Amino acid sequence: MSNKEIVMTSVKVHKELYEQFKIKINKSGFFLQDLVNRSMHLYLTDESFRETINNFKIPATTTSVTSTVTSSNSVPFSLTPIVKSTEQ
Repeated sequence: MSNKEIVMTSVKVHKELYEQFKIKINKSGFFLQDLVNRSMHLYLTDESFRETINNFKIPATTTSVTSTVTSSNSVPFSLTPIVKSTEQ
């Protein structure tokens, strides 16, 4: 993909999740950009993935990933259970 086909954007992410992500991908050659591009593709092409993402809420405190879900095209992805927080 040429640089003309790439859009520069910035997003704010949860610090704790980003730190855990950096540790998990250390030395793997997998980057946040890879995750974002693949997630956007799945969101656009996989209805099950899209519904999962649309209904997913990040818990107030993320300490571990506890369940694994497999989308309809057999791409596994992990989720932390939904916890509703009353704190603002």
